[in-house]
Amino acid sequence: VKPLDEAIAQAAAQHRLVVTVEDNGTVGGFGDAVARLLREADVATPLRTFGLPQRFLAHGERPEVLAQAGLTSQQLSLDITEAVAKLTADLVPDHQD
Repeated sequence: VKPLDEAIAQAAAQHRLVVTVEDNGTVGGFGDAVARLLREADVATPLRTFGLPQRFLAHGERPEVLAQAGLTSQQLSLDITEAVAKLTADLVPDHQD
């Protein structure tokens, strides 16, 4: 996937949130490359990167390791939905009297 297509930055600028998911470590991964591309293109769209944390992980079958890192389709759906909901809530003015 590297080098990244410049069209990614153009597409990101038209959305409220960009999400990358990788089944490997996040440091130096695809998400970092997308973040760099967005910065260089002056795209302010928020970015959430999901992947394996940069620490020693418990041994196990790959599905177990991914589940422990929150990289199941169910957990990703929940996390991404919450991120979009937070962005939406931040746009709504607080009407306190």
